[in-house]
Amino acid sequence: MERIISNTDWFIYLWVLSLLLVSLAKLIDESKFSEFVSIAISKKYFLSAQREDNYLFNRFNIILFFVQIISLSLFLYQVLLRLSVVVDQGFLTFIKIAVFLTAFVLLKFFIEKLIGFVIGLNEFVNQFNFIKLSYRNNIGIYFVAINIFLYLTESLTIIHQVAYLAIYLILSAIGFVRMFNFFQKEIPPHIFYFILYLCALEIAPYAILYKLLVD
Repeated sequence: MERIISNTDWFIYLWVLSLLLVSLAKLIDESKFSEFVSIAISKKYFLSAQREDNYLFNRFNIILFFVQIISLSLFLYQVLLRLSVVVDQGFLTFIKIAVFLTAFVLLKFFIEKLIGFVIGLNEFVNQFNFIKLSYRNNIGIYFVAINIFLYLTESLTIIHQVAYLAIYLILSAIGFVRMFNFFQKEIPPHIFYFILYLCALEIAPYAILYKLLVD
């Protein structure tokens, strides 16, 4: 069977780039990286990282953020193409997805920062964003491996769709539960506002992003 994704030298280059960036992050701080890959089962990374002066914006996080954008964009490109949601094959389609994804993530971040500044919870929002960013960067690393398996798969069966969706949902659910655990004292008194936040800034934007990508 002919492979759906044609002329994919650029795909391999980007996949290799994501691997190199992961290696660079490990090279920068091997002990931190070891703690980072275990965040699903351990709080050690968060406890040690938040002692740093600039725990949100540092080389380690920025590098892994690029890994997240590349790997998730490559994954979305492959899935949307194989499901015929997008019909244009090539690097420009990937760029479109990556730009939308980056703009989406950064816009959400700055909106949350603005809200935190207005209501006087800037440090809390920084900690919340740091934990959320860390879990999503962690998911990005897993999807580096998933991308190559998907690339080598000739057709996207319902089993593959369910499996990849389950992996993403499980990793996201673990991150959400862990975040709730971190802020279990702060969230319950404001549970109504927290639910509004989930609907407005965590669910609705994904629906908008999907619509923009499809159109």
